[in-house]
Amino acid sequence: MHVLPPQFAGKTTQLLRRVRHAAAEGRNVAVLKSAKDTRYNPLAVTSHTGDSLPCVAVSQLKEAQTALGRDVYNQAHLIAIDEAQFFDDLIDFVLQAERDGKVGFGQVWGWGLGMMGLWDGGWCTSCLG
Repeated sequence: MHVLPPQFAGKTTQLLRRVRHAAAEGRNVAVLKSAKDTRYNPLAVTSHTGDSLPCVAVSQLKEAQTALGRDVYNQAHLIAIDEAQFFDDLIDFVLQAERDGKVGFGQVWGWGLGMMGLWDGGWCTSCLG
């Protein structure tokens, strides 16, 4: 699934909705965002409308396992990444997470019009990385 709107079009709202849906289905979800994103709350992914969910902020995605805690990372079925364009190690992380049996999605703005991609089986449907 791709979501291709510009800024302020609800991409983070969609990410939060998908996280809640996965959690309601009983899936363990880990939510990450860039430590560079300090617009609202450093410990939450927050939409422009004020909707939010707790998250772990990292400078680089390679810090995710340590920042989340090994048990949380290992138990996560799905990893959601807000503002994924901030991470220069995004593709390496996605490939490693897939090898670890994770599925995930990330909200990205800044590559073309902006996109939300789902990775599964090692492929990011937004960038085919």
